[in-house]
Amino acid sequence: MWKLLVVLLVYKANAKCYWNSKCPYRLFGTKTPYEAVRGDVRDLPPLEQCEPVSVWMMMRHGTRHPEVDEVAQMKAVVALRTDILQAHEEGRGEMCAQDIQNLRKWTWNRNLDVSPSDLTVEGMEELQSIGSRFGEKFSNVLENMQQYKIRASIELRTQMSAKAFVKGLQRNNQTLYISTSFPNDLTARPYRYCKKRFYDILIGDKIPEETAKYLQSRDFLKVLTSVQKRTGLTGALSAKTILQIYDLCRFYRSYSVRLSDAWCALFSDSDLKALEYVEDVQHYYRNGHGDPMNAKLGASSLKDLYQKFVQGKQGVNSFSGYFSHDTMLGMLYAALGIYADTPVISGFERVKKRQWRTSFLTPYAANFVAILNK
Repeated sequence: MWKLLVVLLVYKANAKCYWNSKCPYRLFGTKTPYEAVRGDVRDLPPLEQCEPVSVWMMMRHGTRHPEVDEVAQMKAVVALRTDILQAHEEGRGEMCAQDIQNLRKWTWNRNLDVSPSDLTVEGMEELQSIGSRFGEKFSNVLENMQQYKIRASIELRTQMSAKAFVKGLQRNNQTLYISTSFPNDLTARPYRYCKKRFYDILIGDKIPEETAKYLQSRDFLKVLTSVQKRTGLTGALSAKTILQIYDLCRFYRSYSVRLSDAWCALFSDSDLKALEYVEDVQHYYRNGHGDPMNAKLGASSLKDLYQKFVQGKQGVNSFSGYFSHDTMLGMLYAALGIYADTPVISGFERVKKRQWRTSFLTPYAANFVAILNK
């Protein structure tokens, strides 16, 4: 009987301990590391009596450092660490000793100040690994291809991704060259040069309206209450502060082999599921089915696929690889009419069983691949 009581007490003491979690929540929207959700192209079963002759792919860049404005937003909340540690010393809050210890040891990564938006070491490694798996799966296409094109958007992080991918892709001393990037790329990044999209969608009313609805919902207000209790902070936390802490958590955890970080301990799994939905709402209208313009821009990229597979020379083995951004992947899905939800994604209430999940659809290194078989 005494042993049973001891076990129960130990479990209760660690029930809210992120450090002790055997399976922490792994889905963080567009900041989800590829390793957390990936499959393996080598497991794709071959079509009976068929062989692949051409491959076309659109891939998002790998794990990156935050952008300049994201760095500034995260730095704005780092000072809360002192208040959280003090709250713990004064007996407030619900964080366990191990989580507090990790938060106390946490330091700012100075690389963020000199290389914002650049690919991380982990990002380079994941792209090279994907390239290696593609090279193994499509070795016959690569060894017999008569034409190929590999091109990235004009951003450095996509160009670095293309180089890492090609390094893993090349077989038997093969040398593959990457085409020069250029600004007005209607295949890899057509949306960037659409003024109508900029005015109607990016600075339009729909995204902030839907986001504001959700940040005022009961679902999100529970997150505010949860974090307030967990940290023991006396000052009221705002939705903006919660989202800044969330970015600290998800950016830093992507650098870790264990996919964990001290700031993630401020959230429960329920909190993280609610926070994940914020970005799903935003990207649904920014890139996906929330606006018909997105499907039209996605079709601009798919035109290249159509030309190579349908209008191209029959029997010509080819490989086409484009390196872009999460926006482009979302637009491809919209153009194809896939991952659409009924009821539609909205900020009014979280759709828990939804197809539009940025954690799965547009994580780092997300890839859309089409294979032409003969």
